[in-house]
Amino acid sequence: MKKTSFIERRKYPRVELKKRVPGKIKTGIEGTIVDISQSGVLVEITTPIKIGSECNLEIDLNGKRFIAQGKVERVFVHSLKEDAIIYRAGIKFENITNNQLKLLNEYLKDLSGKKEENE
Repeated sequence: MKKTSFIERRKYPRVELKKRVPGKIKTGIEGTIVDISQSGVLVEITTPIKIGSECNLEIDLNGKRFIAQGKVERVFVHSLKEDAIIYRAGIKFENITNNQLKLLNEYLKDLSGKKEENE
């Protein structure tokens, strides 16, 4: 299948994750993080979540606990399985602390193999 090219419009480009990264949304909705950036995540879930909902996120970043508040920006049906509907939700980080942002930036830096611009 031919891969479609696109123009990245995000201020902080997403980084696709090569392995499964567990995460929790709101009151125990568990999902898989598909991609992540400084501004948010795309998460795969089997429970729909309402656009505009505020949520608390907890993500395991290589054994370190990342916690942030977020707001659901979009939700769509990604795929259908015999026993489940798979949704994907784009969640924007809000009110992220400096310590959590540092943890996230270190994780993204490790994923991309790039040095930070300030170094």
